Amino acid sequence: MVTLKDIAKQVSSLAQLNLQRKPTRAIDTGNLLKTVASYNTPLRMVKEIKTGDQYSFEIELDYAPPGAEYGKFVNDGTYKMAARPFADNAMNDPTVLSMLDQYYEDVVDKLVIGNISKELDLMEAEY
Repeated sequence: MVTLKDIAKQVSSLAQLNLQRKPTRAIDTGNLLKTVASYNTPLRMVKEIKTGDQYSFEIELDYAPPGAEYGKFVNDGTYKMAARPFADNAMNDPTVLSMLDQYYEDVVDKLVIGNISKELDLMEAEY
């Protein structure tokens, strides 16, 4: 079963890999690579929101972490420099999207179908 932590680790790893390879390579001193790697831990990246019956989550990759705020300009580009979307590419990677699909399936099976089954069992017990 895929967890949000697994997905966050994959996104962070891909962002680091994208910083090292073309066409999004952005290595000069290595500061951006080191800072993105150390700052983007699953604990910081994953935000789960549970309110009553509602459940949602966010996975955020900080591509301009403290100490390497210029990562925003690398990822998004400027009027003088083309974008090298290392973070965008990591978030939209087919592996990450596949992991998200698997997570959705697991959550639907566990939460939605599980709750429906419980309700049906309760209804059967009453009759």
